[in-house]
Amino acid sequence: MLMHRVQKRVMVVLLMFAVAFIVGQGNVSFAKAKLQGHVNINTATEAQLAMLPGIGEKLAKEIVAHRTKIGPFKTTGDIIKVKGLKDKKFEKFKDFIVLEGETTIEEIKEKK
Repeated sequence: MLMHRVQKRVMVVLLMFAVAFIVGQGNVSFAKAKLQGHVNINTATEAQLAMLPGIGEKLAKEIVAHRTKIGPFKTTGDIIKVKGLKDKKFEKFKDFIVLEGETTIEEIKEKK
């Protein structure tokens, strides 16, 4: 009985070390992706809009639907009128959006 408990504890400790080793081998990163470039909110695709900080697939669809229904945005601030988009999210991506020109946004790969 005592030996069985000791074996269980040893197995748990070994399993913990194995998991720690495996996780340590990967290049797991939870850092936010850095972006460069701009998104033209009047012409961008859902995928391009979804790259913006705070905008996922759902909000990107809402933006395109709003743009299709109402027409092009007149100011970058008009994007706040999109259902589900609030000032706090707007603050996260406002520096990346424009009304004219091509969408050039891309993730910057950090050098290791």
